[in-house]
Amino acid sequence: MLSASNLPSLPPRAIEGSIGSRIRVVLGNTSQNWLLLLNHDDGNRKWQEQYWNNIPNGLEREIEKCIAKGGNTKEVDFGPGGEYYHKSIERDCIEHSWSDNTDAKSTIKQKFADQTEQSVLHPSSISPAVKVSFGSSDSTAEAYVVLAGDNDPCTSMLNHQLLSRIKDMKLKGKDINFIRLFICCGYYIDDEEGTQWDFLGTDCNQELNKKETVNDIAVSGDGSWLVIRPNHYAGSNGGSHPMLHRLNQFYNDQGQRNDRRNHEIQQYPDQIRRREREGRESAEGIAKETRERKATERGEMGEGGNEQDNEIAAVLEELPSEFEDRIMEELKDITEQEGRLREKRNSLQASLDNRGRIDAENINNNDSNNTNNDNDNTRNTSSSYQDRGRIDAENNNDNNTNNDNDNTANTSSPSSGTSAYCVICQTGPASAAITPVSSRLCSLCRGEMISSLEMKMY
Repeated sequence: MLSASNLPSLPPRAIEGSIGSRIRVVLGNTSQNWLLLLNHDDGNRKWQEQYWNNIPNGLEREIEKCIAKGGNTKEVDFGPGGEYYHKSIERDCIEHSWSDNTDAKSTIKQKFADQTEQSVLHPSSISPAVKVSFGSSDSTAEAYVVLAGDNDPCTSMLNHQLLSRIKDMKLKGKDINFIRLFICCGYYIDDEEGTQWDFLGTDCNQELNKKETVNDIAVSGDGSWLVIRPNHYAGSNGGSHPMLHRLNQFYNDQGQRNDRRNHEIQQYPDQIRRREREGRESAEGIAKETRERKATERGEMGEGGNEQDNEIAAVLEELPSEFEDRIMEELKDITEQEGRLREKRNSLQASLDNRGRIDAENINNNDSNNTNNDNDNTRNTSSSYQDRGRIDAENNNDNNTNNDNDNTANTSSPSSGTSAYCVICQTGPASAAITPVSSRLCSLCRGEMISSLEMKMY
């Protein structure tokens, strides 16, 4: 039985044909001369079994050769005089063989040649099978019929009624399914218009009169007969026991295989739906597990983040309040220092602007002096500019030193005897200057400082 786990991707292959259509049986002069072909099929593979007893030696060799090559017998028959025909398929190769003692050998050979030519001219076409049957018109004369699917059978020594039926089918363009010939003009024909038989004995006639499909029929020279039907067979009491045993076993085994495969075919749509449902359920289960896992992971991450925030808050709460006060004081000092630096920068910028304006006025005044005082003015001006340049350089050095010493400044007054003018405004003597702590000379006039006042910046 199929399950969702081992369900094939393609639907199970149906077993075509009835059980009886898989059987070929031939009887010879007696019920002990017989040939039985059984074509098995379990839906997955096909194989053939061949059984025989006291058949013509040439035919036996052909069948054994076919089995050795792994082939299957497709068409076979033998007559009361040892005539036979055998067709096999061996590894995609079709082989025909027939006995030398048959009158039909030239006809068979010609039909086979015609089929070969058609295969060459039309490779894509399927050549109809050559079918041969042997019998007798009386106790000794050979009768035969050769069918090749061309609606032009070749015959010899046939019953007049059978020959008339064949010609009628030919004129109407209808197909003949098969013909079986037996001794003493016995025959059976199956065609598009139905079936017809004669000279087969009372018991066999009664069996054939039943309105049921006949897949094959065999009649021996001693009057034994066998009728193969789709799901059972019927025969005379003189049948061979080994052959009947094989038939019984085949009907039983192949019937079980047919039932099993039919059940699998019926179950296949349900199995497909079941597999699809199981696939959907499996996919939904996986998706649900994934969502739950992600939700769990997000929850764990959220709890971890909250715990970390709580720990930080607890540590901050445990800090002494004096740290907070200290931080606030430092912030206040930084703000005040920034304000003082901003005021100092503005003052320096204003001083530079005034010095540029005064320099421009002095140049204009010097140009208006008399030519007699040019040399003195020139010397005084040169000395004044030299002193001013020296003083500016020293002031720049002092300012840099003052910034490196944490904004410490000294306020000093020059000696009373000094009459140096202010280097900035040039209007009078300087009274105060900013000098480094360690300096004892004025930054403006280079005179000795009288007093100093130390100032510290916080």
